[in-house]
Amino acid sequence: MDIQHEWVYFTASAENMEMGGTFAIRLDGSGLHQIGNNEFLLSDYIGSIKQHLVFQNRNDGSFTIMKEQTH
Repeated sequence: MDIQHEWVYFTASAENMEMGGTFAIRLDGSGLHQIGNNEFLLSDYIGSIKQHLVFQNRNDGSFTIMKEQTH
């Protein structure tokens, strides 16, 4: 995780498959978007559950759960 210019940048990976990406969110919690990798181009951010990000695929309705990677 890194904070720059009032944006928080972090890397997350899917628990159920080998996918992941780099995300950015404003310090006030708005503006979440993916800035690296494009696996979730057709997915919408639904929200978070227990510090995991939840995305739903627009085509088939399936869900992908991402957790923050710690190094």
